Amino acid sequence: MPANDSWPSSSCSEICQPGQQRTYNASLPRECCWSCTQCTNTAYSNTTNADQCENCPLGFGSDGVHCTEFEAIKYGTTSASHVTVAIFAIIGFILTLTTFIYFHSHPTAVLVRACDLPLSSVSLAAMLGGHIVALGILLPTTVTSTFCTISAVLPEPFKTIVVCAVLVKTKRFDSVFNSMKILRRHKRCLMFLQNPVQLLFIGVLSMIDITFAVLYAVIDPPLALKDPQIDQLVVYCDLKPLWVGLLSAYNLLLLLTCVVLAFLTRKVPEAYNEAQLLYLASLTGLVTWLGLFPAYIVTGATLRPIIAAVSLEAQIWAFWLMLYAPRMVQMLRFEKYRQPLTRQSRQKGMHDSTSNATSLSVTTTPNTPLSTSHPLNHQNCQQTMMGE
Repeated sequence: MPANDSWPSSSCSEICQPGQQRTYNASLPRECCWSCTQCTNTAYSNTTNADQCENCPLGFGSDGVHCTEFEAIKYGTTSASHVTVAIFAIIGFILTLTTFIYFHSHPTAVLVRACDLPLSSVSLAAMLGGHIVALGILLPTTVTSTFCTISAVLPEPFKTIVVCAVLVKTKRFDSVFNSMKILRRHKRCLMFLQNPVQLLFIGVLSMIDITFAVLYAVIDPPLALKDPQIDQLVVYCDLKPLWVGLLSAYNLLLLLTCVVLAFLTRKVPEAYNEAQLLYLASLTGLVTWLGLFPAYIVTGATLRPIIAAVSLEAQIWAFWLMLYAPRMVQMLRFEKYRQPLTRQSRQKGMHDSTSNATSLSVTTTPNTPLSTSHPLNHQNCQQTMMGE
């Protein structure tokens, strides 16, 4: 017997611990000779001398002994694309809020009255809400069902409200300048040019899209689903093509209507140069929709939220740059545009524009007499647009 009362081991290999598996050498006896190797990060063994590590289910990792679900991939808030769009959203929010405050601090200024403060307020408020929604899509780090609802449902109603405000502005120019038929429907002209009617028109058109959005969120809301893979866990939003199509198609219909009406009124008298800006804004919004909606459909589910944010930001920026940025620059640079709209300036603006509009209308329809004695004639509609 050995002096230390211990016998030598009869095996040539150590016992493999949990989290390891035995690996055999073909040139050595299998019964007693092997080497121990660690299980991979997606396999486990919970017994000693395991011949093989068992694979964890998809989406699960292992510490060698137990399988645990992978942490879902973080929604890429630190990626360059997210950071860039978030910066544009923050800058856009600041500029839009500045415009909103400036307009309300100069409610009687010439350009503010020309832009129609109530309509501009609705449009700017919707733009502010759109920037907030875009940030709500970009800032979260995890994908949840609430996040999916925000990213899929909320962008379209805010875009619709902005487009509706632009549509109403365009419709005003079409009602006054498009044809001499306006002289045979004076009451309808003046009724539509009243702010309560315009705001009601915006509300009705917007409620259609808002109704679709509410039904989408309540009846068949988008859910956060897991996509387990070998070495990671991806969580994505399960969007419903029918509802997404309805919301987007309605927005497209409004944009097309804006483009058509703006195109018909693009040659109004020079004094009403906002018509050209409305045409450019509507056309830019349409191009944005046509470019980004197909990208939203064909991209992977994990990229659709950021595409939705980009689409929302692009459309809001297009309308702000075309409709409000020029006005802000003019008012900040020239004091005369910040001055209140006086009766003399109104009369001068109406006289110049009426002369141009009359010559344009007579050229268009020479057989139609221009009424100057009717109390609700063409000049009355223009007077309403000038803020009388």
